[in-house]
Amino acid sequence: MHSVSRPDVEPPELVNLRDMGGEDFGSLDAPLDRVFNGVCGYCERKPLWRSGQDGVGAQDTDLPDREGLLFTCDHFRPRHLFHDLIYDWHNLVYACQPCNSVKGGQWPSDADEADSYINPCENLGSPAAPNNVFSYDLDSGRITVGVGITGVARANAVQTIRDLALNDPRGRVETAEYGAEIRRISLADGRRQWVRRLAMVLAEFATDPGALRFIIGEFTDRSARFSSICAQLVRESEYRIYL
Repeated sequence: MHSVSRPDVEPPELVNLRDMGGEDFGSLDAPLDRVFNGVCGYCERKPLWRSGQDGVGAQDTDLPDREGLLFTCDHFRPRHLFHDLIYDWHNLVYACQPCNSVKGGQWPSDADEADSYINPCENLGSPAAPNNVFSYDLDSGRITVGVGITGVARANAVQTIRDLALNDPRGRVETAEYGAEIRRISLADGRRQWVRRLAMVLAEFATDPGALRFIIGEFTDRSARFSSICAQLVRESEYRIYL
């Protein structure tokens, strides 16, 4: 799950939308793209058209949908429950269509409980931000609750992983029209494959500090796919000095 550092100043696109009482939240795609560094706030994937050279030239193989991954503006706290947050800049998430569909308008309890999910809209430095709440199993790629996270925060984290299906399959289902089998790879498998790729590249260039610095920068940059698990791998390795 992706943590961001969002500027407090609203983009003019949102101001105009609110002033008109408009419903075209697609007009916020560009400013949200900038805030979330082109990465889905929930699953940390990128549109295929942006990731052809992502991660030292590797192709985006964790998604079987070769037509591209569409991104939309998602209301973290659903519009039908939190009417006063419809145009709230800090309630808007840059989300891929599969994640937006999975989350939909669900909310774990009534509208008064505004913090029942871990919020990707929390700024990067906040203790409640995803990067400070979640951890990853490097062997399986599964997102987990971080060590030391207890009480309500832990319950919210567990609920977020379950309800947003953050370890589950993504991609299109096989269609009879074309008769082609489309393998749906889970997010956990996608992360596992990606972090293994990073480990292999690090081992290959283990004696080249310049290359290591470049590779780690590419994989852990906030604009990189699955950057959170990649950063954890580096932090827990002998290469952490290059972070």
